[in-house]
Amino acid sequence: MGKRQDLPSEFALAAACARWPHSAHRVDAVREAARSVKDWGRFGHVVRRHAILGLAYDGIATARAEVPGPVREALRADAFAMARRSVAQAAEAVRLYRDFAGAGIPCAFLKGATLAMLAYGRLGLRQAADIDIIVPEAAALDADAILAASGYCRVTPPSALSAGRIRRFMVVRKSFDYVHAAKGIQTELHWRLADNPLLGSVPAPATWSSVSMPGGAELPTLGWDDHFAYLCAHGASHAWFRLKWLADIGALVASEPGGADRLYSVAKDRGAARPAEQAMVLLNKLYGMPLPAALAKDGAGVVTRALAWTALKAMTRGNGEIEPRDLLFGSTFIHGSEYFLKDWRFLVAQLRRDLANPGDWIRVPLPEQLDFLYPLLRVPLWLWRHLRREAGVPRQ
Repeated sequence: MGKRQDLPSEFALAAACARWPHSAHRVDAVREAARSVKDWGRFGHVVRRHAILGLAYDGIATARAEVPGPVREALRADAFAMARRSVAQAAEAVRLYRDFAGAGIPCAFLKGATLAMLAYGRLGLRQAADIDIIVPEAAALDADAILAASGYCRVTPPSALSAGRIRRFMVVRKSFDYVHAAKGIQTELHWRLADNPLLGSVPAPATWSSVSMPGGAELPTLGWDDHFAYLCAHGASHAWFRLKWLADIGALVASEPGGADRLYSVAKDRGAARPAEQAMVLLNKLYGMPLPAALAKDGAGVVTRALAWTALKAMTRGNGEIEPRDLLFGSTFIHGSEYFLKDWRFLVAQLRRDLANPGDWIRVPLPEQLDFLYPLLRVPLWLWRHLRREAGVPRQ
């Protein structure tokens, strides 16, 4: 699994469990890593922080690893609860798809239940916080109305925001966030794959594919190649701070007949070369997976190596059990790496995006005619928030 001595022992066990598919090598790696764990409470925190409950329990149960009984039972209970949520999310996705289809709005589902079936072959292994739906940008506001009629409350941006600011929000952000209070389900409505439009465009609906779900329903998702490139870009834009995102890439590479070579080429063709390089370097580091031939021949560049180092730090800071946002400047540490995912044009677009932060519109409301002041206030407001956090003031 790579040099485990470089990693916290609890994180090393989590990483061993997160390797897919099941194999004798995975069993051996889980058993060996379990023998090195020093703090089983910390292991539980790592698993939950990295959102790999299903994979962690499957890895430990399949390997029959030496794990304290109370730890195993707590993990089993949480993994089963997560599996039930996965089934509920899948059923809700099917219902929403029918609502959108009835309104004539094409939509596809990202990650979530569709990725669980593609990468792992079943629900219950992949943990998802929400349902991600993508629609053509021109249909986003109509889709917003459908979600409202389906019982979802939009929380970002809030409904109090004016129509003009909603339109400006859509220019600098990729999605709206919703919560269904009665069902306890969260949903994201996307019209772009990334906040920065240079990180990936939305493929035409004609190129989407369908995934069979338990019970016989079908859900649309991006085509295999587009989905892989999107997942690389998504993970890299968050510095891979959750292990589950890298686990998804490893599972897809393992199930690809052309292997890492073809998928790496696919990602390059779709403008996600550096994110894919970063993923391949991390898989090589954690699991010893061979690099694609082209990358092995030319070697990873300085920027890619630095991004991979940043990602490992993001995964393991605080022994891998503390969310980045709970560390001082932790989110800044991660977000800063996003500037280097492509060329200088991407960097400039990223800077423009960050100088127009819709959160500032809510924290410091100004008349709309003064919106031009927000880029000037961006740095002072950022410092103010972090100083408040350092002083122990709760996040807003």
